[in-house]
Amino acid sequence: GDFAGEVQAIRAGLGVLDREACGVLIVRGPDAPEYLGGLTTNDVKRLPEGRAQPDLLCANKGKILHPVVVVHLKAGQYLIVCEPGELEGVAGHLDAYHIREDVELGRAPLVRLDLLGPQAERAMQALGGGTVAPLGTYRGAPLLTLALPLGAIPRVMALLPASQAGPWVEALLAALPGARLVGDE
Repeated sequence: GDFAGEVQAIRAGLGVLDREACGVLIVRGPDAPEYLGGLTTNDVKRLPEGRAQPDLLCANKGKILHPVVVVHLKAGQYLIVCEPGELEGVAGHLDAYHIREDVELGRAPLVRLDLLGPQAERAMQALGGGTVAPLGTYRGAPLLTLALPLGAIPRVMALLPASQAGPWVEALLAALPGARLVGDE
């Protein structure tokens, strides 16, 4: 409700943005790099393990259909992080082009939280994590944290099970005074 305060938190400290409405898909199998490479605008095959990159899914004539973030987990395993409300459309698009490739498509039971501002990395370190080693755990559950700047604004995208999102945010806000929840606006 305090727009000016939220902007100040993002510029000088840390804003925590709930992106739970973003759906997450998993693509895995030996043909996953080539399959995704044929559907996205960036070179997925060269994306290092443990890294993320913004991408676009396009129609066969180049019309942009869906912005996504592709995360390379490990050999043959990728996450596709969708924008809010686009999970079904992205899943349908991926399924429409899945013909003979040796890949499995499914939903990943993860939610997304974005840490925005110059204190994003420090916040991760305060909880014993970091974006240098992106795959970790929180209370025994998987936690994936990835540096994904939003223009000049530092951003860490966190993916974790929904059951752990609330406690993780509470611990984050307690560990870093001045951190606050922010809205999409």
